Amino acid sequence: MNYRDLSRLMLKLLGLFIIASALARIPLSILALQIKTTHLTWTIWLIGYALPLTTVLLFGLILFRADKRITNTFITEVGAEELATGINYTRIEEILIALLGFYFIADALPHTLVVTGQYIALYSASGPTTIPSFSTIANQLIALIIGILLVVGSRGLALWRHRFLSLRNAGRIYDSDE
Repeated sequence: MNYRDLSRLMLKLLGLFIIASALARIPLSILALQIKTTHLTWTIWLIGYALPLTTVLLFGLILFRADKRITNTFITEVGAEELATGINYTRIEEILIALLGFYFIADALPHTLVVTGQYIALYSASGPTTIPSFSTIANQLIALIIGILLVVGSRGLALWRHRFLSLRNAGRIYDSDE
């Protein structure tokens, strides 16, 4: 097994996890649709329940089905085809940092769409009466940006961490020699 295969396997597992977590939310959406009252209009149900559920399902399916393209684009670069005969912690950390970024994106994207939908519904005739707070918007946007940065910069972050640790360990070895 090489590092590209390991990346694809981990992406498929993350995609399955995201799909399973989205499928676990379906009963709540159906329950909300069944107890639809005057406070829960179709617009609010679509924005608050159907849109996030659909977004998470689609994102999980994309991670599961497009694992090869995602791996080739974001996760591994040079030397990924070589067999993983030993453990290269930098490569594994690169893969895990990118997966953490994908998880942040999967978690923040539906909430960002809900907040955006609430603003759109606010200006429509059947909009909600509450306005999302700035902290809610900022929280979701920051999580989304962090997720994107983790995916795009996973290789650099893993290399930076190992350089920092090697410098720190070199200092410890030097200090112990005296």
